[in-house]
Amino acid sequence: MKAVMACRQSRRCLMSTFINEWQNNKETLQRIIVMFDTGQPHLERNNIYENLQNRLHASEVTWQRGKNRSKITEFGIQKLSLKPAAFGLTVWDLATPIFTCPFALERLGKIGDGGKWVCGFEEIVSQKPSCLVYSFGIQMETSFETDILDLSTNCTVRMFDHTIKVPPTVIADYPRRAYWHPLGISSQDSESLRSLKSLMQAHGDTFIDILKLDIEGSEFAVLANIIQDFPRRLPFSQLLVEIHLDSISEEERGAYFLSFLQNVEAAGLRKFFSEINFISPKPSVYSEFSFINVLAELFKS
Repeated sequence: MKAVMACRQSRRCLMSTFINEWQNNKETLQRIIVMFDTGQPHLERNNIYENLQNRLHASEVTWQRGKNRSKITEFGIQKLSLKPAAFGLTVWDLATPIFTCPFALERLGKIGDGGKWVCGFEEIVSQKPSCLVYSFGIQMETSFETDILDLSTNCTVRMFDHTIKVPPTVIADYPRRAYWHPLGISSQDSESLRSLKSLMQAHGDTFIDILKLDIEGSEFAVLANIIQDFPRRLPFSQLLVEIHLDSISEEERGAYFLSFLQNVEAAGLRKFFSEINFISPKPSVYSEFSFINVLAELFKS
């Protein structure tokens, strides 16, 4: 902490201190530092983008200082449940600290189940000529997707769900920007399921601004597959995912969830918001998480 405070006036010094403080995932760290170095020639020299990089860098340093979960896990990872134990901690406490969104937070979609928290949506639609949203798991609840389309003129939304038989009604309202595909997402291709890599290749897409996953427990295998398929950089700026822990035994939930967090963090994802879903049939078993990909060039045209 003292070293970081002493470096406040020097970006190079701060980055050097940061490197010394984080010993794990060194290769990923080096790539993050390069992204945050506004002196690199591949970054545009404008006030908005440089300010964004400075904010993300400051958040990353703070996140690294607070990411040690030893104070939670020292109680015994197997003791963490979905209900506060004697020491007042639950599985969801493993997901702190929260990385700071560098722009305004906005909740898109209805109140309760269905809505999602997005970072800098106004910047996405104003700073980029186009934006792309992939949304998995619809079940005819399209308030989030509808808000994306209503509040923008340049966003295309691809909705995927193999469990419904007819297109969501919002498709007809935005015939050139909203698309429904009767396919689901999986870790491998089958008749009705595809990997994210296969779907992006089929549609000629190379990058996604917002990836939404509400896939009833399959998110763990799907995200592990995405990380494997895209080892250099995940192909999206933000991940909005509902985590479902009801299919995992109570004894294994803590270790399972911790392993998941460590894997997505090592891939460059930082959680900037979470919201326990108390509207679900099993209160506190589901929780919404919003992640920023710090390896992506956020909001850049």
